[in-house]
Amino acid sequence: MGSFLAEAELAMELTRLKQCLSRLSGDWQDMVLLAYYQGWTREELAAQYKRPATTIKTLLRRSLLALKECLDGQA
Repeated sequence: MGSFLAEAELAMELTRLKQCLSRLSGDWQDMVLLAYYQGWTREELAAQYKRPATTIKTLLRRSLLALKECLDGQA
């Protein structure tokens, strides 16, 4: 039964993460998913989105902060 509860809790967390991700703008959502789910580097993202790698770094950081605030229930 503990396994069922753990799976249910994980499903709820994933639902919350999806909801928070949906609050990000389209490009920001895509960048976060490509970087942290697909493993793209900042340089690969910079080439894809035609922006400097430093800008990509800033956008990823802002996106992660927004996700953290959302997941913490502050936004």
